[in-house]
Amino acid sequence: MKKSLLMGLMLLAASAVFAQTKPKSMKEVRDSVFTSLNLSAENKQKMHDLILEVSKAKAEITKDASLTEEEKKAKLEELSKAQSKKEQEIMTPEQRAAWAKFAKEYKRPKN
Repeated sequence: MKKSLLMGLMLLAASAVFAQTKPKSMKEVRDSVFTSLNLSAENKQKMHDLILEVSKAKAEITKDASLTEEEKKAKLEELSKAQSKKEQEIMTPEQRAAWAKFAKEYKRPKN
């Protein structure tokens, strides 16, 4: 009885520890980066709108059964380049450098 109670308490404690180390959502991460970039409220909104627009467009492309995988890949790459260009227009050169660093770090495989 004591062993099962002790084991239950250990499992409960372990789950509480893991719950606290839960990774942040992408939106939370982006918001913290936007804050560190010192984007104005207007530019934060522009970035959020752009990301939402691109996400919807990516979903449409990937769902489009009339496109081949190569065509999808080409359209997604074109969309990514257009997004990048629009981001560059929103940010200052310093903000662009910090954003590029964030993107590079975020895409790096986690071990």
